Amino acid sequence: MRRFRLGKCLSANRSAAGLFVTLLVLAGCASGTKSFARSDLPRLTLRSLDAPAGLRYDPEGSGANMLERESYNPWGAVASKVFIYFCTASEPSCDFAAATKQQERAAIARVRRDPRVRRWRFVSKEKRLRQLRKTTPAAVKALPANPFPDALTIYPNYGGLAPTLGMELQAAKLPGVQKIDWSGIGALAKHLGKVLFFDRLLRPFGFVADYGTQFYGTRKTAYAESIAFLFKDAQGASKGLTTMHSQIGQLLGQAAALKDVSARRLGQESWGVSGIFFASAPPGYLYVWRRRNLVLFFTASGAKTVMTEARARSWAAKLDARATG
Repeated sequence: MRRFRLGKCLSANRSAAGLFVTLLVLAGCASGTKSFARSDLPRLTLRSLDAPAGLRYDPEGSGANMLERESYNPWGAVASKVFIYFCTASEPSCDFAAATKQQERAAIARVRRDPRVRRWRFVSKEKRLRQLRKTTPAAVKALPANPFPDALTIYPNYGGLAPTLGMELQAAKLPGVQKIDWSGIGALAKHLGKVLFFDRLLRPFGFVADYGTQFYGTRKTAYAESIAFLFKDAQGASKGLTTMHSQIGQLLGQAAALKDVSARRLGQESWGVSGIFFASAPPGYLYVWRRRNLVLFFTASGAKTVMTEARARSWAAKLDARATG
């Protein structure tokens, strides 16, 4: 990881009169001007006007609190949904009693009445088994019985409602329901997955807030994301940056596929990697760097005809320039 050096500041100010003046100059060289504030974060991330050509802004994956808003996998079709799984005769949590048709109809009626629900879809356990038989007939043949429950998939009016609806349905303790689940925004926080792992790494160093934006290409053939992480001070931001670098392989689950790339001239200290960051994603580049008490994170993935190291690096440089302005 490239680190910021104070040598130029020292040599430029050796003639300054007195230790006090020298210390003031050093403080200015090390930290730039004033610290960044929470209100600065939105302008320091990728915006629609300067997004890579062909990429569209994704409102569901953008905004404040990205550590809580991230989806499991931006390439895995994880649209925000809520899932109701009904009881089966083989489920211990249901006392081995399958949901009745009356219980299922009551749950559907509750969902239909909710104005926050755009649409819903019921899939019976028989239909689910037929679907599996088409794709993996050998696996179905080996099953002693149908293991699937009847299920209801709920599509909220917008993605941010999924965790709210999911938690409300959990609290309602609907008869005949064995499990409520949801995907998309908030899914990682719910499952104590990678995002909270990331969050726990940063909190000890004074992490305050974050803001990010995501962009997708047609049919998700390309992807770009930028996140600004705000810390209480530059020292904490530096430690956070170092920790991100040391843990990035565990975070992405692709340590063997990662390769260091140059991040020179980005921020006061920086690092970069390339690789396959998510299952079924094209190759990508990730750059992370620090400016004062801010850590900036930019990643871009796409086919070689769309995304090259030079292009990804140039967009990172544009974001860095904005932080110095």
